Amino acid sequence: PPSTGFRYITDDWATIFFILDLGANFNTGHFKRGVLVMNRPAIAKKYLGRWFLLDLLSAIPFHMFTPDNGSLKINRILRLTKFFRVARVS
Repeated sequence: PPSTGFRYITDDWATIFFILDLGANFNTGHFKRGVLVMNRPAIAKKYLGRWFLLDLLSAIPFHMFTPDNGSLKINRILRLTKFFRVARVS
């Protein structure tokens, strides 16, 4: 059953943000040798080769599928993916 409380609400909002950001990254150009690249296949290729896996792991709402009794080390490890994802954005 889903839990309530501030932490769970923030986890849900973070998950929504990361899912939206995942889609946005497939549509955000990048510069290559001073030229803006807006070709979607090229954008996707670069994104898939760099940050996609971390972004995908950050977007999965693991807190909804694992018990939160504080004893599972995997919960802490999975929450770290969100921390690293936020650190990359800032």
